[in-house]
Amino acid sequence: MLKTASPDEIVELVLCANIIPPERKKFLEAVGIECKELGLNFINRLAEKYNYDLRDSSKKEKLDIKSIIPSSDNIWIFQANPTRYDILNALADDKICSEIHWLVNQHKKDILKGHIGIIWLSGRESGIYAVTEIMTDPQIMAEPESEKKYWTDPSDKADDKLRVKMRIVRNLIGNPIIKESIRHTNGLGNLSILRCSQGTNFSVTQDEWNVIKTMIKDGG
Repeated sequence: MLKTASPDEIVELVLCANIIPPERKKFLEAVGIECKELGLNFINRLAEKYNYDLRDSSKKEKLDIKSIIPSSDNIWIFQANPTRYDILNALADDKICSEIHWLVNQHKKDILKGHIGIIWLSGRESGIYAVTEIMTDPQIMAEPESEKKYWTDPSDKADDKLRVKMRIVRNLIGNPIIKESIRHTNGLGNLSILRCSQGTNFSVTQDEWNVIKTMIKDGG
């Protein structure tokens, strides 16, 4: 459209996003589209500056956490590595925004139906991006095609593996609880994933969960 309106003008195409999967970046740059990754914190600051509301974000809104998140004494972190799985686009996908499947590589006998799951993004924008209710006990299952497409390595898409199905009860992609904020919050300094981030599944104590719930309610 731009070239039609101004055929003699040079048009540069730049894709800006918080995370651009390597396979997409390679394709886009091959066809002449420059790719720039912008941190989610930077995007949130821009949104605030220009009074633009990101979907599912509202720092001013005070939430009744009890009405949104079911009660459980067992809370688990499920970590996503953005270099392997594009979790942010998955959480923004209307086709899978309410339910998602996740690998269980640790605590295989402890994670059970009815427990609470916290989706944690690793990397530069580390932190909590969603809260879920675990809907099944761990079992060997495949992912739906709508979720498989977000794996960046084709080899990760193939196998039936030990997973749980989770219902997303609070999507925080527009206003995540960032790692640095968590690290400096009283009561969370000893959070298991902060002490050792290697792995997929991490336990959370009830006291830590109570602090995290308050942070979610207060908007981080």
